[in-house]
Amino acid sequence: IPERAKVPLLTPSIPAFEVRAGHIYKKMAVCLETSEQDEPLLAQVLPLVGAAGAELVLIHVAESAPARFLGHGVLDEEARDDSDYLERIAEKIRAAGLRCLTRIGAGEPEHEIARIAEEERVDLIIAGSHGHKFFGDIFHGSTVSQLRHMTKIPVLSIRPPQPSSSK
Repeated sequence: IPERAKVPLLTPSIPAFEVRAGHIYKKMAVCLETSEQDEPLLAQVLPLVGAAGAELVLIHVAESAPARFLGHGVLDEEARDDSDYLERIAEKIRAAGLRCLTRIGAGEPEHEIARIAEEERVDLIIAGSHGHKFFGDIFHGSTVSQLRHMTKIPVLSIRPPQPSSSK
């Protein structure tokens, strides 16, 4: 067997995180599903947002039948409840010293997340990778791939820590 020629691997330069993070990610969006999965997701996202000094946009896509069929102008009871939920979270985030706003979408999740993120001019979309509502549909199907292809905005998928099981 002939010996392979050794090719030196070039080490890429790594920009200083402290200098670049705030310049790259000025506005981040996090997709919430209004479930128990939101708290561990936010626990991982908020330090990242704080380190970058970014503004946070909380996004939720309403799943009711009117929301799916009528689109983002609908204000049914579920959409109002979802909006109230996001605003309660936003108030806590603002009280912690971070800038935060909320957006509710309605319809197909990948279309609405992309639309809202582009309207808000976010630099990064962050979504949980485990859920039982629409995130279950999103991440077990092709929605993440569709979202990635619908927008040029980077998409970061975070799997919240799972409770350890005793065996």
